[in-house]
Amino acid sequence: MPSSPKRPCAYAGCSILVYKGYCPKHDKQQARELNKMRLSPALRGYDSAIWKPLRKSILARDQGLCQQCKRESRVWPAKDVDHIIAKSKGGTDDPSNLESLCHTHHSQKTAREDGRWKSNQLNRNEKLKKNNFN
Repeated sequence: MPSSPKRPCAYAGCSILVYKGYCPKHDKQQARELNKMRLSPALRGYDSAIWKPLRKSILARDQGLCQQCKRESRVWPAKDVDHIIAKSKGGTDDPSNLESLCHTHHSQKTAREDGRWKSNQLNRNEKLKKNNFN
């Protein structure tokens, strides 16, 4: 049994009941709006002559493997280079603050840091509960 009653979606005018935040439709819409407000990769410095070779060197240093998968005793190729401490939170491009991640782990970490992970998890849990009780 849920610990709190459902409430209307946080999106103005939507009456779909959810445990927290937005309904699945508006959760995706909010994520798109958040992404629109984000600066482009070029404006954030990821298209620069400095970032590209740095990214390549980090992938080589980590042997092209996802470091989070490695911590979980798995081997998976890395496609992304991530700031351990986000630049928005004071992190730098120093190699000690960078690690190679697979796309899945990078997406999860980014969503968690942007505050979207919790609402996505809640929506997934709601779907599971609905499917188990219907």
